[in-house]
Amino acid sequence: MHARFIMRFVTLTALLATPLLLSALVVFRSGEMMSYAETVRAQAAQKALFGPAFNNDGFLYKLALYRSVMPEVAVIGSSRMLQFRKQYFSRPFAGCGMAVESLRELELFCEEMVRIHPPRIVLIGLDIWWFRYDAGSRTARQIKDNGGTWSLAKLTRIYQMLTANNASAMGLRTVAGVLAQGMPEGRIGLLSLKDHGFRPDGSYDYGPGRRGMSLSPEALEQSIAETLRNGGERWARSDKTYDANFVLLKSVVARLERAGVHVVLLFPPVLGELLKAMRDKPGDYGYVGQIPAKMRQHGIDCFDLSDAASLGSTPGEFIDPIHGGDATYVRLLLALAGKDRVLGDAVNVSLLEESLRNFAGAARIQMPAACLP
Repeated sequence: MHARFIMRFVTLTALLATPLLLSALVVFRSGEMMSYAETVRAQAAQKALFGPAFNNDGFLYKLALYRSVMPEVAVIGSSRMLQFRKQYFSRPFAGCGMAVESLRELELFCEEMVRIHPPRIVLIGLDIWWFRYDAGSRTARQIKDNGGTWSLAKLTRIYQMLTANNASAMGLRTVAGVLAQGMPEGRIGLLSLKDHGFRPDGSYDYGPGRRGMSLSPEALEQSIAETLRNGGERWARSDKTYDANFVLLKSVVARLERAGVHVVLLFPPVLGELLKAMRDKPGDYGYVGQIPAKMRQHGIDCFDLSDAASLGSTPGEFIDPIHGGDATYVRLLLALAGKDRVLGDAVNVSLLEESLRNFAGAARIQMPAACLP
């Protein structure tokens, strides 16, 4: 009787453990059990695309990238600062877009950056919605590289992807291929098999098939409405901003400047139609119109490029209403290079101008072969 019980227990345990064991093998074979430092080194060696499905801590990944490159020029911000390429600059570059999602995270990342190695120039992209709430106290977050650690979230993530109906969906055949053969050369992370992910310089490749928002006026209006309705915490309503945000931002800039860093602050572009929709509802988004005056009041110099139309960018150059594509950010960098002499001296203007001539109106730019590493 005891033997029968033990056999049933062992069988049941094996049945319950098998899905987790298979998931663990997928995580390992995908290359996502490396630390972020190891991932960065592997990317550089293989010129690989990193498409993380399980390791999604942008702060730690971009901190590891920064430490590896020790750049003279760095870009910091949210996912809206991901389209800067190293070929655009004449000096060593690291793209740290998607490293921070708030002013407090920006503060912490800049402190770590200066401690590691102060860059010569840093471009900081500020999201307007960071200013809709009080920044509060300092961020208490993980600084130690935890990319190679196991978690239940990693082990269950693959089953979410197999049943998803969005950009992260993954077919059973693809997963089985990873189990059997591992990852192909030049790919790290399961989502890189969809041909999108982080390049070795920290910029993001949305994939060769990605197109811009070439929509009718009615469809564009609907897309804007859906963005505001479904954007989650980012679009939480607020009729005012807070002085504490600007005091914090000014202290971050002052710390960087004391370390000898030339700081360029900017509000990256969104579609003008989205800005108008927000400004037309001051009871919901009143803070948006208050930001410029608050920046002046606190003596903070910043390039306001929040309206894509001011750069000549169109919806066809946008991935979605808040994420400009490659051509949009070429326009942005050209505009900044013409206004900031220090930055201008570090920018490859001729390549930017050639790229814009060839790819104006497109969301994705293909670098000339001679410019690729």
